[in-house]
Amino acid sequence: IGAILDLQQLYHTIHQTVASLVSCDSFVLTLIEPVSGRLRVVYHDAGSSTTGEYTPDESIYQVVASGQSLCVTGGGQDTRLLVAMRRGSQMVGVLSVHTHGSQMYSATDLEMLDQLATTAAIAIENARLFEEIRREADTRTRLYEASQRIGALLDLNQIYDEIYHATTSLVSCDGFLIA
Repeated sequence: IGAILDLQQLYHTIHQTVASLVSCDSFVLTLIEPVSGRLRVVYHDAGSSTTGEYTPDESIYQVVASGQSLCVTGGGQDTRLLVAMRRGSQMVGVLSVHTHGSQMYSATDLEMLDQLATTAAIAIENARLFEEIRREADTRTRLYEASQRIGALLDLNQIYDEIYHATTSLVSCDGFLIA
């Protein structure tokens, strides 16, 4: 898990690892957005019986607020294990593992998933940082290339055009004015 830097591939690998450790009829990975602090479902595999989009429910918010994992049973028919994902003392998200029928999760299952969740949280943070650095490097490369093109131009209108093209390749804008 720790060697994967592509977030979608990492999410899928986390799911596959969970499914190899415990009974897992459905899996949802909910993360806390680094900037906004909002919860967002980034990956889900609902199995064959459930379709549609997922939104975090009250149990997910409870795990995020407390930082403690939670086992939710549904009258002997369903069991859901919500595992807090922490990097140190910082909450990163929640792994939600669901099983149908009379299958119950044990304390050993929770301990294994808790360890996996810690590893996954670190891997997710590393992949996020890698993506951020890659975007920054791309932006710096574009700025450098634009400055080289602008520096080689002598005609003022061509310079303005190149500034416009360089700017719109970096940021979206509805209007552009050089005054």
